[in-house]
Amino acid sequence: MIKRIHVIGTGGTISAAGEAGKTTSYQAGAFDASQLLEGLPSLDGIADLTYEQIFSVASESLSNAQLLQLGQRVQAVLADESVDGVVISHGTDTLEETAYFLHLTAPSDKPIVLTGAMRPATAASADGPMNLYQAICLAASDQAVGMGALVAFSDGIYSGRDVQKTSNFRPQAFDSRNLGCLGYLREDQAYFLQRPTKPSPRIDLSGIDQLPRVDIAYYHVGASADILDFFKDHADGIVLAGVGTGNISQDWCDYIKSQEDQLPPMVRSSRVANGLTVYESSVDEGMPFIPSGSLPPSKAKILLTLLLTQTQDPQAIREAFGRY
Repeated sequence: MIKRIHVIGTGGTISAAGEAGKTTSYQAGAFDASQLLEGLPSLDGIADLTYEQIFSVASESLSNAQLLQLGQRVQAVLADESVDGVVISHGTDTLEETAYFLHLTAPSDKPIVLTGAMRPATAASADGPMNLYQAICLAASDQAVGMGALVAFSDGIYSGRDVQKTSNFRPQAFDSRNLGCLGYLREDQAYFLQRPTKPSPRIDLSGIDQLPRVDIAYYHVGASADILDFFKDHADGIVLAGVGTGNISQDWCDYIKSQEDQLPPMVRSSRVANGLTVYESSVDEGMPFIPSGSLPPSKAKILLTLLLTQTQDPQAIREAFGRY
């Protein structure tokens, strides 16, 4: 059966134009969703397409308001019984954050697939057309049902929860760290080798007008605890990007303990690319930290943001970090 897939354009390199043949110094958002679809191979027998351009922005400039707008639109589109799946073309810089956001807010088992490009549409050997074509084929595949939000990129299939950008210029720019990809794409066929292990809480966005502000405090050698004053006064939640397994200096720990009653919920994560941040008595005992598990700081920020729309209870947040 031919599937009905709705394509949502958001901007990014996949929609960019620059000097013919070049891969740098381009302007994102030069082409809209309809123009991107015109350049694809035939999808006859695979999918009937509808499309829209919700906004056109380089993804490093994506705001919380736009992220919420996109999530609410995806939920509305998938509520339509005639729609079988959604594809989002997106800039690669923050694609991993949007992918996890959409994974956590997926309203049903219908496929949600994100893709983008590392080279502008005007570059030699532009990668956008094939990525978009395969993303549509993946969204039309019965195998993608119930997988949560997925990323299709450079012949790979990745979970929206675990995918991360691992190169800032190569076409094969995404991976899932030590966890590996979920499968592969060859032409229009999807080949899954594993499934995501973490479920989606399917958070309903319909009644949310504004996302809470969650900031990331990046620890480094010589980092002053003074910066936490700013986050204390302005943020609804804080993610600590610590070293090693999520470690910070004794100065930071002393400040946090002294200001515990005034600080918002605080998640402890690690700036290291692979590994786990779990409860350690030598670090966490007597402290308000919520370990991020396998989530890096950027993903922990997304989960904490959405959880704060539901609860302020530290124990409920802690349990959710273990579950999702």
